[in-house]
Parts: sequence; structure tokens; C-alpha cells
Amino acid sequence: MPRYVSPSSPMPKKLSTLTEILGIPQLRAEILRFLSQHPDGATSGEIAAAIGTRYQTVQRHLEQLEELKAVKASVKPPRQGHHVVFKIKPNVLAEAVEKNASYIQGS
Repeated sequence: MPRYVSPSSPMPKKLSTLTEILGIPQLRAEILRFLSQHPDGATSGEIAAAIGTRYQTVQRHLEQLEELKAVKASVKPPRQGHHVVFKIKPNVLAEAVEKNASYIQGS
């Protein structure tokens, strides 16, 4: 399980509180936000540099997101020594938010 590390530029407090309600670590939210804004994808190092944290921490989150089918990697495991670009899958965030909201509201 990834350590709970905050990015160097924290999200606004109101948004941070909303993500905490659903148990989404702030760092994971920042990773997903970065990938959403970069449709061509990015490496764990590029994401880490942009959000101000270590690439190893970002990599662990990306691996979990890949297992959850939220992101796709340019190289399949094992990846040692490979340049791996991660892309967020289209509509994955909208679908996750919609389905979770529906479930939580009892629909």
C-alpha cells in the first residue's frame, strides 16, 4: 500500500475534504488530475516532478491504478529498465464518480 504523501502544491482545502470523504489519498487525486490534463500520458518521473513528490511513490500508485484498469501502461510487466508512459483511460473518472455517487445515494 502506498504511503500517504502529500504533493508539494496541495489541492484547495474544500476539494481535499471531498476526496477524503471517499477515502481517496490527495496524492492519488493529483496523479489522476495530472494524467487527465496530459492525454498523451507521462512517466512516473514526469508526474512526480510536476506534483513535487518521489517517482517511486507515484509508480506504486500507478501500478495500483493499472490493476484497477484506470490507467494503461505503454509496456507490460516486467518493466525493469523500460521507459513506461502511463495514460488515463477515457471516461474512467466520470464513470467512477457517477457510479459511486449512485451507489452511495442508494440508487
